[in-house]
Amino acid sequence: MAIPQELTIRKYWTLIGINASSHAIRAAREVGLFQQLLTGQKTFGELVDACDIQPNLATRILDVLVATGLIERYAEHYAASQTLGLLAQYDADLGDHYLDSLVDQLRCDLPAGSGDAFRRHQVARGWTRTPLAMQAAAVLEIGQKRRDLRILEIGCGSGVWTSTLAFRDPGTTIIAVDHADALAEAKKMIESIDLQDRWTGFEADPTSGELPEGPFDLVVIPELLQTIDDALAVTILGRAADVTRPGGEVAVIDFFDPIDPKERSLATAVQNLELGLRTPLGRLKTAPEVSQFMVGAGLTSALYATLNNAPQNAGLLLATRPETLN
Repeated sequence: MAIPQELTIRKYWTLIGINASSHAIRAAREVGLFQQLLTGQKTFGELVDACDIQPNLATRILDVLVATGLIERYAEHYAASQTLGLLAQYDADLGDHYLDSLVDQLRCDLPAGSGDAFRRHQVARGWTRTPLAMQAAAVLEIGQKRRDLRILEIGCGSGVWTSTLAFRDPGTTIIAVDHADALAEAKKMIESIDLQDRWTGFEADPTSGELPEGPFDLVVIPELLQTIDDALAVTILGRAADVTRPGGEVAVIDFFDPIDPKERSLATAVQNLELGLRTPLGRLKTAPEVSQFMVGAGLTSALYATLNNAPQNAGLLLATRPETLN
């Protein structure tokens, strides 16, 4: 059999498997299998009795769930995996609460989301960005090349990004701008790593509110530009440049669309779909696009570094404020 035909057949069965797995996961959630396992390990018989389900199909669904990695099997016992624990806490419905509107939005029967629910969801699951934040801190050489910084964070979310930067350098201080609910979550993270003496929350809409008085050595804009339109992105970058000291820097940490569509992963495509459903004008932009936005805001052309610790296409753009803004 020719290799292209083999690949086609493999893709065919992969898609069948994805869809079947999705149905198995939803069925398990609906009949209570996940709820049972989240309380502790159970035998097959205990699960069948507790959920009042048919044994013949139950064993097959459990096999599918083990193959997905959502549950684990130890001899006669089944247990929830760490992944299932995360889903139960942050995405129990696998995104159905917004994906269910897909057909209506396609038919123009329903507008896109306002972005508020998406923003709150970003805050809730922000801690999952910790590996990326650690890599960003290494790229910026915080505590080595860059020390004793006064940092402004525009759209702090859960606080994971700049708290990781400050943790690496005891001389760095942070002022974080965001809505009250995000600042409350960020404060919890800051206090958990004992950085409260070097962190200040500033309540404002990061897309339109006033910014604290500068100058700052570094302005960080994490996961914000993907949620807004191009014109507003340039405006925010211009405001960031205004409060950055001459010679200081602006860093955009975000998820980007690859330049070549052929390199777009499923995770990146799904992320862009979510933005289309949940925000009025959000979209994944390419790194060169955002670099041009930074130039348009008066900054230098940006240097780009890939952040590899995510299934999506994450990266960091770093530009310098010249002595005189255009």
